[in-house]
Amino acid sequence: MKIYIIPQPEGFTFSEKKAFKLTRLCEFFNQNGTEKASEELKEFISDNFGFELLGTGKEKISLLIDESLAEAESYTLDVTENLVEIKGADEAGVFYGVQSLKQIFYQCSEELPEIHINRDPPPPEKEMILIEFDEPEIEKPRQIWNGTRPQAVNPDPTQPINLVQQSEAQLEGTKSNEAPESVVDDFGDVEIKDPEPKKEIDRRALFRAADNKTKKDTLAPQTAREPS
Repeated sequence: MKIYIIPQPEGFTFSEKKAFKLTRLCEFFNQNGTEKASEELKEFISDNFGFELLGTGKEKISLLIDESLAEAESYTLDVTENLVEIKGADEAGVFYGVQSLKQIFYQCSEELPEIHINRDPPPPEKEMILIEFDEPEIEKPRQIWNGTRPQAVNPDPTQPINLVQQSEAQLEGTKSNEAPESVVDDFGDVEIKDPEPKKEIDRRALFRAADNKTKKDTLAPQTAREPS
């Protein structure tokens, strides 16, 4: 079994022997000055284990302030038989101890092994170094004519019909090829829409020529007859 705490404290030991089991009967004690950490731990237990602590059992969770701890924000956490005890040099130390206990509950659930943690305050923040990186230039894709016309790929008759495009622009450039839509039928043939039909000639605008022996309409230029 492994237990991970972030940040990893230097004085951290544990055994695989089960020592404490969290139940709704567990007693909860917090000293004055630890109210914020206490409320956070109670809320964590309620949200993750689904019960409020009644305080009638033999198990006990205790949050204390121990001024004998030399460094500010330092804490100790001990899990022994039926007892979880967190001592902090100040309110911040108790708060950090509760964060470590929550991580242990996440990994071990309600049954905790014997644990001892003696954590000094976190080191001061080191100077941050900002490194800026120039974004590389991305070359835009180009379309180059290779001398051949694109052809439609043989369709799979088991797949649904998809719209395809027949490219008509094979010159070098940056714009995408555009062409009229065409449809692939069940036999794999490409059907292109028929062009619009030409308008029929309005025959009412025609007339018969005077010297037209066929008696049919014509569009040939006409010459007027000389009067007889």
